[in-house]
Amino acid sequence: MRAVIFDLDQTLYPESDFVRSGFRAVAAHLAERCGGSAAALAEEMESILWQQGRGRVFDLLRERHGWGARVAPDTLLHIYRTHVPVLRMHVDATELLGQLRVPLGLVTDGHPTAQHGKIAALGLADRFSAIVCTGDLGAHAAKPAATGFRVCLERLGVAPADAAYVGDDAAKDFAAPRGLGMRSVRVVRAIETGFGWFTAGEGTEADLVVEDLREAREFLLGRDVAK
Repeated sequence: MRAVIFDLDQTLYPESDFVRSGFRAVAAHLAERCGGSAAALAEEMESILWQQGRGRVFDLLRERHGWGARVAPDTLLHIYRTHVPVLRMHVDATELLGQLRVPLGLVTDGHPTAQHGKIAALGLADRFSAIVCTGDLGAHAAKPAATGFRVCLERLGVAPADAAYVGDDAAKDFAAPRGLGMRSVRVVRAIETGFGWFTAGEGTEADLVVEDLREAREFLLGRDVAK
């Protein structure tokens, strides 16, 4: 391979770290403005997330506490997206990135402000030759669309056949790169499924499926492994 492109969330770091970090930032703001324990509020938000899903955490929290106009949902969402997160890379991801001697690319969905914050917190800007946040390109560019991959390949200056993609979500990660002619690797992680990050839909499987990214090293270096 002349280049390897990675997904971000879950593939390189646990997304639960960002969610909990964001909840702590929101809880600190709420405790200062409305009183109460920041730790308890953060725990309550996580409980709502597990029980109700990620769409209305802040709205339901406001309703429970009767804060009304004292707390604007848009303000809480802004704090969540723009806070400086505390994140850690998966160990296998750190080791694999250190072993690859080809240009690296990154294609990630999500709100651009939040995604760029994650990239900064993980110190990835200097390690990747091309970083594409599909949110910067518009909603149409989100996976499973091929737009982000095409942009990343162009910035890397490589043809699809000379690149591989590494992700985790069979429902949205692999249809586009495989359609473009890229090779692909899916890492299967034991994640906290209650957070509901995987996209529903018919999946497209990768060429190689591993439980630890270090198992993909030979494949990504261009030396086939037994399937």
